[in-house]
Amino acid sequence: MRVLLALAAMLVAMRADPVAVARVIPVLASKTIALSFDDAPRGPGAFLSVGQRNAHLIAALRDADVEQAAFFINPGRITAGNGAEQRIDRYVAAGHVIANHTFLHTKLSATSAEAFIEQIDKADDWLKGRAGFRPWFRFPALDEGGPNKTKRDAVRAALKARGLRNGYASVDGSDWFMEGQTIAAKKVGEAIDMAALRQLYVETMVQSADFSDALMRRTLGRGVPQMLLLHETDIAALFVADLVAALRRDGWTIITADAAFADAAYRAAPDIPWANGTLAEQLAWAHKLPGQRWYRRNDRKVATALFTDRVLHAGVASPSPDGAALARAESLPHIPMRLRGCWQSPDARAHLTLGHAMIEIAGTPKRYAMADSVSHVAARRIDGNFLLPTPRGRRTLARTLSLGPDALGTPPGQLRLLGGGAGDRAFTRCS
Repeated sequence: MRVLLALAAMLVAMRADPVAVARVIPVLASKTIALSFDDAPRGPGAFLSVGQRNAHLIAALRDADVEQAAFFINPGRITAGNGAEQRIDRYVAAGHVIANHTFLHTKLSATSAEAFIEQIDKADDWLKGRAGFRPWFRFPALDEGGPNKTKRDAVRAALKARGLRNGYASVDGSDWFMEGQTIAAKKVGEAIDMAALRQLYVETMVQSADFSDALMRRTLGRGVPQMLLLHETDIAALFVADLVAALRRDGWTIITADAAFADAAYRAAPDIPWANGTLAEQLAWAHKLPGQRWYRRNDRKVATALFTDRVLHAGVASPSPDGAALARAESLPHIPMRLRGCWQSPDARAHLTLGHAMIEIAGTPKRYAMADSVSHVAARRIDGNFLLPTPRGRRTLARTLSLGPDALGTPPGQLRLLGGGAGDRAFTRCS
């Protein structure tokens, strides 16, 4: 009898209790993000005049239903007659807010604390009393003094004395660097693939947002409203509406800068060995979080390679037969992905049904379901014109095929088709 009672007790202990489980499973908060633009007013970019950029950016934010973004201002770039003050006033009239970014975009590591505080005060003198002003200060280049804690603490004390809060960015995709690459390419007459530039810009910023969200959740154990760092650039004016749409498809809700900065996380003052970077990075560093704490594409070598390859199409070999492309790929990892069946885009608005196709990098030509030439082969990525068999016959679907995970940010188990009939979409298997 005692044995039977003991067995019964063990079975009760092992029985899954759905009510108890439901109480302990955490429900992750939704992903929320606000937009901010640094360095206003900026000079001319690669594609638009400063007036055109101002008008494009206002219209794009309005059309994308972005209620309020934050513009961090360098008033030292405003001179009589250059129209910069009027352009900033137009941002405010459109519902956006303005804040301090120093007078002349001075980096703290490059000057004394006293000179830097003077730059803050000069900018504050211009900003105070203006419509849309918020008492936020963002360090140029997110540089809070680097390893110099004495300098960092002096500036922190000065901000507190002036009633200014650190206007942290939590998400950074180095859009300013991408803008600089477009300007340099334009200057030397290189052809810029605008569709590829849009894709790279949008993809990079969404990836960076997801990276910071995951980093914050690992660090703090909760979701934090993110603050996306952008700059007042031509590519922002041209592609920010696409970016907002992509963020929403990825599950993000766009909120105001006021709402983001209301979160307690933005009142932090991390004590770290090197004061620099986004709030997400600094908090991860302060909590000694293991693993990568910075978004990979903020490495300029990585960003340059992506821009050169995808936007300028430079350094790509001439089209070659399938067999030669496969020979070049023999040293790459063996990465098969069976494509047969139903695939759908994350927003469920597009379905792709493949009949008998299988893509296999470093495989045999019979399994290499594509057109008669390939322009580039890399790990988990193939550039070429793909003719994949479908129930309706062979159809050109893409210019680039990517099998996750890869440099394009395709997650495991996902297929991404770019530049063809698929309409630049990512696909996962239909549920």
